[in-house]
Amino acid sequence: MCVHIGCKKMTKKKGELTEKQAAFVKIYLTNGRNGAEAYRKAYNAKKASDKTAANQAYKLLNHPDIAPIIDGVTEHAREAAGMSVERLSEMYYKAYNLSMIAAQMGAAVGAITGLAKLHGFLAEKHEHRHRHEDALEEMARRRAEAIAVERSGVQH
Repeated sequence: MCVHIGCKKMTKKKGELTEKQAAFVKIYLTNGRNGAEAYRKAYNAKKASDKTAANQAYKLLNHPDIAPIIDGVTEHAREAAGMSVERLSEMYYKAYNLSMIAAQMGAAVGAITGLAKLHGFLAEKHEHRHRHEDALEEMARRRAEAIAVERSGVQH
């Protein structure tokens, strides 16, 4: 198998990482998961443009020999931390409820937004917003305001 990601053509066995790929994985997992930075360091590509570094990092992160390693480490870290969608949902609900009690509307909306993202209702990329995302945020804001008014005893 030949590898062409930012280095000279080389032959390796299937499932075996090259030295640069292994370096990329190690750097990626220890630098806050910044793929472009990991690519630049592992492949000695300090002068690579942001776009090039990001594209190469994307290719590496989706490489059939690298992706399972990253996924395995991520899953192990989640298990070790006791994190699951259910546990995170509970935490967001608790944060929302505490925010509402304290009349902290920004925190309440943040909890709702986090919960919506966790369950796939909101995309991470803000440039791809859809009407339902705006509507969801507006509903959360209005609900938070209504509860705050209700708790304060002020009438409209």
